[in-house]
Amino acid sequence: THTQEIVDYGGVIHTMPLFSVFLVFFSMASVGLPGLNGFVGEVLAMVGAARVNIWYGIIAAAGVIIAAIYMLWMVQRVLFGPLVKDMVRGLNDLSLREVVVLVPLAFWTVFLGVYPQPFFDRIDVSVQKYIEQIKSQEPRFAQDENKQKDLLSLMGSEEARTSFKTLNTFRFQSLPFSALAGFSTCHQFIISRAHKGTPPGSGTPDSQCDAGRSACIA
Repeated sequence: THTQEIVDYGGVIHTMPLFSVFLVFFSMASVGLPGLNGFVGEVLAMVGAARVNIWYGIIAAAGVIIAAIYMLWMVQRVLFGPLVKDMVRGLNDLSLREVVVLVPLAFWTVFLGVYPQPFFDRIDVSVQKYIEQIKSQEPRFAQDENKQKDLLSLMGSEEARTSFKTLNTFRFQSLPFSALAGFSTCHQFIISRAHKGTPPGSGTPDSQCDAGRSACIA
């Protein structure tokens, strides 16, 4: 068509039904529909940003919403509506060769969205190397990891260590802010007692620590 202007289209689904199916499918992947590859990337990016700063996560989530609005608006304007443009009337649908090319892409889009672990395993070495470089340039990340290791060393039972690791993974995904604050205070409470020579199991944590524990149980 030699044009990228949305206004020059409209009603494409009437002349190119196969193309319209693939366009809707890949558009949903782009906006992060669960079960497709875009969802995995967007969730990991937002959770990673939130772990550094909660406002970074909020900004990332806002960007995802804005992108979804624009993408859906584009699909509606291009594919649906009355067929009034002569240029659109003369369009030909996808050929068999083009469908054969697009079907494997659609398969991998679903595969990545449902089971991305094999790809994570492939890039793990490179990611770990990059993390070490970041730690060497940003000492605060290394300090945070050392604090977690100190806390794990204070927990004697395997069950406690497992619970803490689960919490560390889960804390930024579904717990309310009050619970996160409570757990953060509880961590500092245990570490401070260890530095004072007091066993971590003795004494009574403050109300914020109790609130964090209650939120997790709930």
